[in-house]
Amino acid sequence: MRVKHREAVEHAPVVRAREPDTQFVLGIKHWATSLAGVHSHIVTGLSRHVQHTLLCFMRKLNLTMLDVRKLVLLRELRARGTIAAVAEALAYTPSAVSQQLAQLQRETGVALTERVGRRLRLTDAGVRLVEHADVLLGRLEEAEAELQHAAGEVHGRLKLASLQTPLLSLVAPALELLQHRHPHVRVELFEMEPERSLPAVVLGEYDVALAEEYTDMPRRRYPELERTELCRDPIVVALPRDHPAAARSAVSLRDLGDDPWLSAHADTQFAQAQLRACRLVGGFEPDVRHWANDTAILIALVAADQGIVLLPGLARAEHDERIAVRPIADADLGRTIYALNRLTATSRPSIRALIDAVREVGQTALPPARSSHAQSDRRARALR
Repeated sequence: MRVKHREAVEHAPVVRAREPDTQFVLGIKHWATSLAGVHSHIVTGLSRHVQHTLLCFMRKLNLTMLDVRKLVLLRELRARGTIAAVAEALAYTPSAVSQQLAQLQRETGVALTERVGRRLRLTDAGVRLVEHADVLLGRLEEAEAELQHAAGEVHGRLKLASLQTPLLSLVAPALELLQHRHPHVRVELFEMEPERSLPAVVLGEYDVALAEEYTDMPRRRYPELERTELCRDPIVVALPRDHPAAARSAVSLRDLGDDPWLSAHADTQFAQAQLRACRLVGGFEPDVRHWANDTAILIALVAADQGIVLLPGLARAEHDERIAVRPIADADLGRTIYALNRLTATSRPSIRALIDAVREVGQTALPPARSSHAQSDRRARALR
């Protein structure tokens, strides 16, 4: 009887993986019941066995056709625009990326990309497949988060991207706190401006990003990301200690129009916020002599009497005795520091533990921002 069973399986009809399940099952039943000389209960068992085996094989073929790793490459191509950029982001060779995308296209039987000059662009079918891939990857991440939550343990590896000032004043002490509370969480830290880090979090390159948002200058909202407010950071003026305005308890921007200025690079919100304040509050165009995104460099230049600059309170410029740090008298300027993570990963215990630690440090890192009605009215009038 076992010999007949094996022969029956070996001579089973070939069924194509793309046929509907119902047609497949009916074909199996018709083939099984047509076998001659086999007992009826064996036929029934054989039918179930073959049906189960081939259904599993069909599912395996379907999963292979929609390989998640290849879908990630297609998704990255849409976001980054070139094969070279995808290869660099994922540490692949360009030829490996091209081969994987070509294989995905062969497996689906649909054109997913097309050449436009020297660039590769997604077709409408490719765009739709990426949209499905976004949903699939999100569900996988949600499943991982739920499993970690169910395990009742806080562990895992996180990649955190942060701009410089929160990194120095918030992240470093928060990592110490997190290590004490959850020693099995490994955090890998990368200094990065939000202009780059936020899209990278959306793509899954990083897990959490710290970003700033200046007064009346909202950042782009990413629907894929959840924002958690960490703290309010006031903007102050940093001047050389012997500057005439340093003798005052607060400095008016209108009195600083003739001074040389320092600035972050023009493509950052920091630089745009300072330029906006000089124009709208101070009423002048700043004479910028030096540009740097590194606040340590800006502080050193102020100490060397090379200019003045607006700095966030978290920069701790007052720690340099050669510098005077004063609040702005004619406007209540500031920024809010946020942590951003993918919505699909919000329930991951390790991510919640990291953000909670940074927020806890942020609540005590700075004095409360000024909030009197007079100051708020003055700021509103100045920035209209």
